[in-house]
Amino acid sequence: MDFNNRDNNLYSNHFPNKSQDYQNQNQTQKQNQIENTNTGIINYHTNNQLSLNNNCQMFRDNRLQLRQSEEIIMNTIKDSTKQEVKEVEAAVEKLNTKIKAVLETPQMKQEQVKVEKYQKIMKVSLKNAMEAFNEGVKQIKADTKLSEADKQRYIKLMYDKLLAKLYTPQEIQAFQNMFSNVILIAPNELRNQRSLPPSNRF
Repeated sequence: MDFNNRDNNLYSNHFPNKSQDYQNQNQTQKQNQIENTNTGIINYHTNNQLSLNNNCQMFRDNRLQLRQSEEIIMNTIKDSTKQEVKEVEAAVEKLNTKIKAVLETPQMKQEQVKVEKYQKIMKVSLKNAMEAFNEGVKQIKADTKLSEADKQRYIKLMYDKLLAKLYTPQEIQAFQNMFSNVILIAPNELRNQRSLPPSNRF
């Protein structure tokens, strides 16, 4: 037997009006809770949308003002320096004309021929030096009597000596400063390079 239904039926039979009032009250409370929840959600989304809209509008307004200010600055500079710009352009043109005239002299043409000759010799010499270096690296790596640590030490020693033969101490230091933050590569990857890296590659 369902005692809850029995009690409810007894209560309804003896107090029909109060039972109906109780049910109506519960239904009203549930409806209020649902409405309050929906109101809270709506308020949250409304506030969030207002914040989004306000910030987007502020961004667009200030971006427009920024562009206007930048344009004012650039136009003011342009208008205020027209004469100076003309003078600089004329000076640059005069300088280029002078340089071209100097390079066209017989002495400068001879020096330019020498420059091309020296560059070709340097290119071939460096290529041959790197081939000899790579061959030495190959022989060191093939030596089974040496440990890996000794092989790396000998390669670095040979590389340092090669640098010392090719460059001055100041040039080597400049190389090291230039490549201090560059990713290191293996010695056998140097053969196609036109310049030598610092010794800390190894």
